Amino acid sequence: MGVPEIPVTPSESNPLVRCVRLSGRLDTLTVGSIGPVIFQTIEESPSGVILDLGDVSFVSSAGLRLLVDAFKSAVSSGKKMAMTRLQPEVYKIFKIAGLDPLLAVFNDETQALNEIWKKES
Repeated sequence: MGVPEIPVTPSESNPLVRCVRLSGRLDTLTVGSIGPVIFQTIEESPSGVILDLGDVSFVSSAGLRLLVDAFKSAVSSGKKMAMTRLQPEVYKIFKIAGLDPLLAVFNDETQALNEIWKKES
């Protein structure tokens, strides 16, 4: 079972920010394919990345590790990272793991841009 192509697009409101739309599951079977896309996008983005998790139905510990590593990579590169549109079940996993204060989570792209990138637009 292959991982579908992962869309990466510039934000319409701030072209310095790239948006990565993920779907399905973030688990041991998918992080090997998804991780390189996220890290390459962080590297290539001038300002940072928004991960749209609206179509992600499940995040395992491997998926959480990937997201934390991506956040650390963004910060160490002087960039920002936000996540948007988390399903309630996925947000619950973030809360249980105690990651909701560390990882910037927003309702949508507009809110993330207004809160994190407002000084750059």
